[in-house]
Amino acid sequence: MLYLVIKEKNFKDYSVALFLAFFKYVGYLAFPIQMTYRYPTLARFMAGHWATESVHAVPVFGESGALLEHGVFCLFYNWPLTIRRHMELRAQKRAQMKPRYGHAAVLALGAAGILIGADILYLKFTGIIPDLKHIWWLMAALPLIGGVLVSSGCGGAPMMKRIVAAAVFGICTSLIYMIIATSMGFHDYASAFKLGIACLWRLFLFGFFASVGALIMEFKLEKSSAY
Repeated sequence: MLYLVIKEKNFKDYSVALFLAFFKYVGYLAFPIQMTYRYPTLARFMAGHWATESVHAVPVFGESGALLEHGVFCLFYNWPLTIRRHMELRAQKRAQMKPRYGHAAVLALGAAGILIGADILYLKFTGIIPDLKHIWWLMAALPLIGGVLVSSGCGGAPMMKRIVAAAVFGICTSLIYMIIATSMGFHDYASAFKLGIACLWRLFLFGFFASVGALIMEFKLEKSSAY
C-alpha cells in the first residue's frame, strides 16, 4: 500500500486504506473501505448488484427470488440513499448552530474513570488482577456509547469533524485509562515492548469503536433528534 502511494504520488485515493493496511485482519478490508469512501455511488451500485444477484437462487412464491431480490436491493441501495437525504437535512439544521467539542474531554475523563472503577471492583471481589479479557465488553461498549454522545453534543460541527472528535475522545480515554491503570499496578506486562503494543491496540480499538458510535449517530433516520 505504501509502495503504491509513493509510486503513484497519490495520497488522496489511498488516504483511508493506507492507515488501515498496517493493522492485521482489519487491513484486509482496507481497499473495500477506501472504495466506499472515495466512490460512494459506485460502491452503492455494486453492493446492490452483487446482493441481488446472490439471491436469485432463493425461490419466493414460485419465482427466482423476485421479492427477496427487491428487498435486498432496497436494503443495499435505496436505504443508503434515504440515510443520505436525512444527513443532508441534519447538515442544514447544523449550519445554524455553533460547533462544540469541549464535552469530549469531560466524557473521556468519565469513561476512563468508569474503566478504572471496574478494575478496582473486579480486583476487590475476585482478588485477581484484571486484564483486557475480564472487562472486554466494557472496553467496547464505553467507546461506542461515548462516540454517540460526543457526536450528539457537537452542535453545528460537520459530520467529519464529529467523527474525528469521537475518535479523539476514544484515544484520550485509552491514554488516561492506561496511564492510571499502569500506575496502579493493573495490566502488568513483562516488558516495556509488550506494554507499548497493548497501548497501541487500545488506542486503535477505542478510537475505532468511538468512531463507529459517531457513525451510528449520523446514520440514524429520525428527523427530530438532538443535533
